[in-house]
Amino acid sequence: MRLEKIICDLEEVEKIEGEVGVEIRGICYDSRKADKDFLFVAIKGFKEDGHKFIPDAYKKGVRAFVIEKEGYFFPDVTWIKVSSSRKALARISNIFYGFPSRELKVVGITGTNGKTTLTYLLQSIFNRTGVKTGRLSTINYDVGGKIHPAIATTPESLDLQMFLKEMLDRGVSHVFMEVSSHSLVLHRVDGVDFRWAVFTNLSPEHLDFHRSMEDYFKAKLKLFRMMLPDRRALVNLDDSYGKRILKQVRCPAVTYGIKNNADYKVTDFNVEGSRTCFKVKIRGKEEKFRIFLPGIHNIYNALAALALAVEEGVDIEIIKKGLENVRRVPGRLERIENKAGFNIYVDYAHTPSSLEQVLDNLQRLKKGRLIVVFGCGGDRDPYKRPVMGK
Repeated sequence: MRLEKIICDLEEVEKIEGEVGVEIRGICYDSRKADKDFLFVAIKGFKEDGHKFIPDAYKKGVRAFVIEKEGYFFPDVTWIKVSSSRKALARISNIFYGFPSRELKVVGITGTNGKTTLTYLLQSIFNRTGVKTGRLSTINYDVGGKIHPAIATTPESLDLQMFLKEMLDRGVSHVFMEVSSHSLVLHRVDGVDFRWAVFTNLSPEHLDFHRSMEDYFKAKLKLFRMMLPDRRALVNLDDSYGKRILKQVRCPAVTYGIKNNADYKVTDFNVEGSRTCFKVKIRGKEEKFRIFLPGIHNIYNALAALALAVEEGVDIEIIKKGLENVRRVPGRLERIENKAGFNIYVDYAHTPSSLEQVLDNLQRLKKGRLIVVFGCGGDRDPYKRPVMGK
């Protein structure tokens, strides 16, 4: 693709020096992946500044660069100076891969907890309808049956567009993806045509990155503010932040919950060990559902999945079987088989609210003592550590 076509709609362009009629074979923001006739986008990261690796990319044959900083001198090079490399990368990637999300039904799920489990539940339901699905989650990236390791909850914009294009080429029609607050602030999902935006819940998290809970909420809100009027939103009405989203969302919204009078409301539930049964009134008829994931929080996850599936026209019996088919989600109250006879569970809980939920659920399951080993991964967000310890 010619460079002039790739950059034709870039609002961030401040200055262009050099030939724009050159052919571009690929795009990269990591100099280790650079190659001849590639376009290199220099991004200032949290640990490294991509501008520092411009000489490395040049040595590998790159002759076109998107930059925020000037002052580099190499022969036969095209420089595109922009106000924001991240915004530019999102737009460039979308153009280069042919706007793949426009031909896919993409469901974006955001919130503090429940995102991963919800992607698994939705994928299980829709797989039973006969369509081919893809999933982008913290666990891994399922690109139409081809599994890639997850680098981040939501991939960088270039990688995201590449995966969406690969899914399209592999015959995928529905994509279920986690949309992190980082990805919204850092423009990773800019230009993605979401069919649904789903909000699960919000509690203190990533306050090393977001200055306050209000900033954290505003980051999540970006997903709903970018929705087109003919798209849909699904919102947890039992969460106070969900109620705020409903007041600002730009498309029709559907609600779900257990406590409040939502469009999809649980009328009764019963938790028996790892099996949970619950009832939901759908179109005037009370339907009974069963899941094999422990905890009330998983009722919320299942409720969100079935609500979206019903709205998409999926048969109720298929939804029931799809929910029942999910017996484990890696690292989400995952039971570890062992010969010692202990009930051992592993959970990714890394916030005060999620750890509290896990402990509450395990209290219901335990028959003897409850022994807890937990930690706070990474060197970020020290605020939550003493809270989790208590």
